[in-house]
Amino acid sequence: MADEPDENPEGVTPDEPEEVPAGDKRAVLADLAKERRQRQELERRLADLEPLAKKAQEIEDAQKTEIQRASEAAAAAEDRAVKAEAEALRYRIAVKHSISEEDAALWLTGTTEDDLTKQAERLAELQGQQPKPQQQPDPSQGARPPKPKNPWEEGRKRAQQRFGTPGN
Repeated sequence: MADEPDENPEGVTPDEPEEVPAGDKRAVLADLAKERRQRQELERRLADLEPLAKKAQEIEDAQKTEIQRASEAAAAAEDRAVKAEAEALRYRIAVKHSISEEDAALWLTGTTEDDLTKQAERLAELQGQQPKPQQQPDPSQGARPPKPKNPWEEGRKRAQQRFGTPGN
């Protein structure tokens, strides 16, 4: 491994029993080498045991009876049914109180019908208190004001009335 030096700089091999005072550099290196060997051995044993554990789990699953499989499937189906009923209740109450789907998912968190109803009533009350934005009229819609008249045309008409029609 990259952590292990090829040679011990002090010349001490980790297998040599030696009386070394605690805290000595050689003692620390010897302890480190011993711990490293133990860790490597445990990692090797773990790698050997992992496939065996997987195989044991497969055998255990294969030995389950049909009744056990059916009961597990029934329990899973029951969990899904409970969740679906709770969601249906939440959305039914949201529709009753005119709450959007997004707001219902975010704010209606109760687990009982009473809790959900109280939350929905409060949320509807808060939404009703917000001032509604006033709509501005759309100028492209509805009746249009009359187009302004051409001032030259009006001047020509006044001149005709005053002086008579030109003899073209």
